[in-house]
Amino acid sequence: MNEGMLIVYTGQGPEREMPSLGLLVRSAGYGKKGCIIDFGNGSSDPERRSAEIMGDSVDIFPQTNAPLTVEDAWNTAKTVIREGSHQLVILRGLPKASASGRIPEQDMRDCLAHLPPDVNVIVVGNSACRPLIDLADVVTDVREISPR
Repeated sequence: MNEGMLIVYTGQGPEREMPSLGLLVRSAGYGKKGCIIDFGNGSSDPERRSAEIMGDSVDIFPQTNAPLTVEDAWNTAKTVIREGSHQLVILRGLPKASASGRIPEQDMRDCLAHLPPDVNVIVVGNSACRPLIDLADVVTDVREISPR
């Protein structure tokens, strides 16, 4: 078993999420289960359709357009991480949610500092806080160099 990794994609660039989605597809190709937990926006129709195409390999929370509360999203994330039922967990929007103060910093540290074996977590969002950056195994600051 491998120790879980924490990867953070942050910054002001518009395509922070693309690498995490690529890893999700790759993970599914290896027969691993993944999920996306959205902190604030709700899942979009294209995301749900993509999850349907990938079958049982990917779960999306929330499963409707209605967003989860920050607290519900965090509780879902902690449960999914602790259970180890998904080998790749993408936490989209966690930096903004944690900056709001609605996720206790120590609770976030406790959960993300001690990942179960074979559970990798990717945090996606602009302005990742120092505790997330300090906990991460890999941090990528995505920025726009040339506008389209």
